[in-house]
Amino acid sequence: MKRKTEALKLLFNSKERLAYQTVKSRRDVGVWVRRERPAAEGQLMGSDILALLEDPTRQLEAIVNNTTMAIFVMDDHQHCIFANRAAERLTGYSFSELQGQPLHDVIHNKYPDGRHYPLEECPIDQAFPERAQMQGQETFVHKDGSFFPVAFTASPIADDAGNPIGTIIEVRPIAEEHEQRETLAMLNQTGQALAAEVDLQRIVQMVTDAGVSLTGAQFGAFF
Repeated sequence: MKRKTEALKLLFNSKERLAYQTVKSRRDVGVWVRRERPAAEGQLMGSDILALLEDPTRQLEAIVNNTTMAIFVMDDHQHCIFANRAAERLTGYSFSELQGQPLHDVIHNKYPDGRHYPLEECPIDQAFPERAQMQGQETFVHKDGSFFPVAFTASPIADDAGNPIGTIIEVRPIAEEHEQRETLAMLNQTGQALAAEVDLQRIVQMVTDAGVSLTGAQFGAFF
């Protein structure tokens, strides 16, 4: 188990964190990638591209560091051993700040009301012991202390014998989706109320109230 875990760390935590740029994606050949180099080193050679295409590890690194989906990888102790650039942007933490830390204790240790969120209640961390994929919505804590809603998928990583050796977590922010649902609900509620109202003054007041709720503007901004 220890050797499997070390191999997992080497795969996702290479000291040589190269920068890649996705060039093209095709079904028949997969993802084409190009290694980014400083101008002083000259132009990229075709042999470099071919070498990258033949190296699955570097292809994987190129993909996860260019995707907009935040990706974390935890070892068998639930400690973070990888976080891509999208994960760094999402949480405000650099990978070096997360590396080796229990991910739950850093970005998921509190409820929005300030109460402590016990690890044993966290569905994300249950993927490993349960050996099952977990999906849902949770609230993460940003480095600046603010809370933000996310949708997640946590999947156990298994060795050849089927034993779990880690967890890969995919996360995306859903704050905008929440705002859109709230806006739609407000518009539907206002529309239903307007349809049943015959008093012109009441109609104007309801439209104004809805506008204030949706935009945060003051009454005078509408006139």
